[in-house]
Amino acid sequence: MAYGYFSSLSSITVQHLVDVANAYGDLEGVLNAGGQTQITALSAANTVMNAICAVSFPHKWNEYNIGPFYSTSYQQDYAGIMPAGVTGNLTLTGVSQVSASQGTAVYSGSMPDGAFGAYVGMPFVITGFSNSTNNGTFMCVASSAGAIVLYNPAAVAETHAGNAISAAGGLVNLSWLERGVAFDINNSAIPKPYVRIECGRQLPQQTAQYTGGAGLGDPGFRCNWFPNRTLYYGTWGAPNVGTGSQGNNPVAGSVYTQPLGNNSQPDNPITQIIDANGNFLLLTGYGTEGTTAPLAPVDACPGTIATPGSGATTQWTVLDPNGWGFRMIPVPTQSGSLWQFNLTAQMKPVRFYSLSQTLAPLPDEFEPHFREGFIAQLYKRSPEKAVYSKFKDMWAIWKESLNELRAKEDRELEENKFIPTRTVFGASRSRNNFQGAAWPYNYPRP
Repeated sequence: MAYGYFSSLSSITVQHLVDVANAYGDLEGVLNAGGQTQITALSAANTVMNAICAVSFPHKWNEYNIGPFYSTSYQQDYAGIMPAGVTGNLTLTGVSQVSASQGTAVYSGSMPDGAFGAYVGMPFVITGFSNSTNNGTFMCVASSAGAIVLYNPAAVAETHAGNAISAAGGLVNLSWLERGVAFDINNSAIPKPYVRIECGRQLPQQTAQYTGGAGLGDPGFRCNWFPNRTLYYGTWGAPNVGTGSQGNNPVAGSVYTQPLGNNSQPDNPITQIIDANGNFLLLTGYGTEGTTAPLAPVDACPGTIATPGSGATTQWTVLDPNGWGFRMIPVPTQSGSLWQFNLTAQMKPVRFYSLSQTLAPLPDEFEPHFREGFIAQLYKRSPEKAVYSKFKDMWAIWKESLNELRAKEDRELEENKFIPTRTVFGASRSRNNFQGAAWPYNYPRP
C-alpha cells in the first residue's frame, strides 16, 4: 500500500523513478551498489523536493490553511497549538510497512479527515493493540484517508483493532506564510466585513495601544510567524506595568469570556503565560481563574493539561516551545471588533520514507520536472569520476526544468498589485479609486 501524504493527487512513486533511473547504464551501479537502493533513492528524492520548495514561489499544491484563531485585548502574539482530540477517536485495523531503518510504521484505518496530509505534525495516542510496542504516543509523519504513518521505531506488524486520538501538539508543518484575511466575526452583516492580512518576515513587538486612527486601512493587519519560545507571554499574578504582556496579566478571579457570539471583543487577559515551572501554557478552556495559578510538571510534554488553580474553571495546555505562533500588527484594542484570523501557508517539503511513497503533494503533471532533478542527483552520488562529472551539466538542465515547472504554475493573471497612495502631482488620494497602470491619473476615464 502506498501511503503518500496526498495519494489522491499523485500516482507516481519513488520506486517508479528508480525503475526509470535503472535504464541509465551509468546509474544502475549507483542505485544498486551495496544493496543501498532505498537509501540512495530516498536521499536524492528528498534533495529534489527540498530544492523545489526552496524557491520563492507559492506552490498551490503545497498550500494549507492554518486553523482560525481570534484576537484578544491588547495581545499581539498568538502561540499555536492543535487542540487535544481534534481528530476524534479513530478506529485502526492494523500496523504494517514497518521500516526499522526509518523508524516508521503505517497504522491503517478509516480517517477521511486525514487526507492531504492533514494530520502531519500531530502526536497521536495509540491504544488497543496486542503488541505493547505498537501502543503509545507517536508523531505523525504522513497521512491519507486510509492510514497514518507514525514515527515508532519499536513498531511490529500486527492485524488487530486499535484506537488513535490526536494529542495536543505544536503547529510544526509550517514553512512560510503566504497571505491571510481577518473577519469581523461577530458582526451581524452578511457577508461579514473583512480586511486583508499582509504576511511578512519580521515584525517588532509593539505596545498594546493602537494609535493609527479609526480605520484599519489596507492591509488591516500585518503578520509573521515565530517559534513559540520567542513570542511574549504573560505572568500570572504579575503587575501590568513594565511586563511583556503589555498590561493584561491574569490574576485571581480573572474572567476569560468566550469571544464568539458577543457583540464586541470581550476584555480578556492574555491567553498565554509561563507557569512557575517554566512551561509555556495556552488557554484552551474559557472560565474564571482561581486563587492560585495553573501549573504543569517540570518539563511537561506538549499537550499536557496543566493543573488548574484553586477553584479555577479555566483550562491551560502546555505548548511545544518549538512549535510556531504568530505576531500581529496593529495590536488589537481592549474591545471593539473581534477578529478571526485565517492564514494560508506553505508546508515544509514532504519527506520521503519509502520507495512506495508517491510524489504527493506534487501532482503527476509535474513528475517529468521532478524526474530530471532525481536523475541529476544520482549522478552526484556516483563514486566514479567520469559519472560524477555529468552532475554539473545535468543539474543545470534540471534548473531549466524547474523554471518550466514554475511557468506552468504561473499562467494565471496575478491579482496582487501595487497601488500608490498619491498621484504624481503630490496630492493625497484614496487607495480604492486607482484605475490601473493603463490610466494612472486621479480623475475618471473619459
